Amino acid sequence: MSPQESLDSIPNWILFTSNTLFFMSPMALAFALIANQRCMLSWCMVSDDVIQQIQANEPPKDFPVFVNTDIEASSALWGALGPVMHAAQDLHDTLLRTLLVSHRGYEIATAGDSFQLAFHNIADAVAYCLDVQLQLLVQPWPQALVDCHIPGSATITTHQFRLLRQKNLFHGVRVRMGVHASNPAEGNLVNRVHPVTGRTTYVGLSELIGREVSDIGCGGQIIVTAPIVRWVRANQKNGTPWATAHPLELRELGVHRIEDLDIVVGIAQVVPLELVDRFNIFPPLGIVEGRRARVPATNYSLLISPQRQSQAVDVDSVPDQRG
Repeated sequence: MSPQESLDSIPNWILFTSNTLFFMSPMALAFALIANQRCMLSWCMVSDDVIQQIQANEPPKDFPVFVNTDIEASSALWGALGPVMHAAQDLHDTLLRTLLVSHRGYEIATAGDSFQLAFHNIADAVAYCLDVQLQLLVQPWPQALVDCHIPGSATITTHQFRLLRQKNLFHGVRVRMGVHASNPAEGNLVNRVHPVTGRTTYVGLSELIGREVSDIGCGGQIIVTAPIVRWVRANQKNGTPWATAHPLELRELGVHRIEDLDIVVGIAQVVPLELVDRFNIFPPLGIVEGRRARVPATNYSLLISPQRQSQAVDVDSVPDQRG
């Protein structure tokens, strides 16, 4: 049978359906992208009120504070637990999005268990991270997750001697977080609305630093850069209402060299004060230079001009980060 005869033997309705699906697929993709956020919010059991507030949150325009998060050992957890992780990630996603509302945060993008967020100021960004770490401890995690003892999910307790009882330092999934406040010294930060999703995205050196910093720590750690350190130290020194409402412990780590960007940034870590014993559990960060670098975390030095580095970033060459 010739190719033409083979083609003629195919029923017309099959040809019509195939052609329709072929030509409609770009439209279907666009619809899926546009509807993605609302569908994900619905699947994660977020209430309609919270969905509306999340979608109504305005993106920061000038000098946003970036927060990037992800779940430690998520690949191992998914591989071992499968369906159990569906329920666990739903709890995780719902918590992160619900707290986003009260702290006026903006969801830029998600990819798997990673969130890229932007805040209008350092106060909201740091308070959000502290709240997330505390609230993760009291979520109703699936028992199979709690009992699996996979690194990144094992429950660790500490004794509170004054209260003669144990308290969880870790319970359920562990989320690493990185916080970086953009500033003019880092050059232009371009924000634009994605033509399909309608979400505001950011391109520039500040956004790149924010993403790099989030990869430094381990689960349960909040890594912050120099602008955050200066702001937190000033609030603690002055005893501001924010510092009183958000007790925390801050410890400097040293400097981190971002090879791809050819820069060095001073970094520190913060934890809620009631979880200060986490410092005894976090492993040393091998990619952080300590005293040898002789650079305090309240400063950061750039090996090349930040303005020149920012100008080297081609807006159109940076892929959209929406998952």
